[in-house]
Amino acid sequence: MERVLFALVAGRALAPSSKLAAAHWVCHDVAVPGLDTLTDDACYRAMDELVGVEPALTRAVYDHIADLLNLEVDLLFFDTTSTYFELDEVDELLWRDALGKAVAEDDPTAVKQQRPPRRPAPGRGRYGRHPHRHPRAGVVLAGQHG
Repeated sequence: MERVLFALVAGRALAPSSKLAAAHWVCHDVAVPGLDTLTDDACYRAMDELVGVEPALTRAVYDHIADLLNLEVDLLFFDTTSTYFELDEVDELLWRDALGKAVAEDDPTAVKQQRPPRRPAPGRGRYGRHPHRHPRAGVVLAGQHG
């Protein structure tokens, strides 16, 4: 497991990508001593092992880095690009034109929809692809990339 985690960390630092791409990177682009091959299943199993120790590991890494760099931390930043909240109800459907602009119901270009077809506004309740479950769950995107 240690070699798999080392490979994932190295991949994240040297060639940032998905876990699937990291497995390909290890097998085809680099040599990791003690790790001749790597599958996506092995990557996911190694990360599953970390779930049980995540709080202690996170604290130990933080403490070690703060001590090493003699840091006094006053502010922390969090990456929220994939943060979401589940909803019991979503926002009301609106009549919109082809560009997603709200229009009157009698407008000839009007289509009833929740959001513009291009990019939804973060923080608005709508039906969307739930990151981990049902494809039509009510979600609010707190952060969005793309």
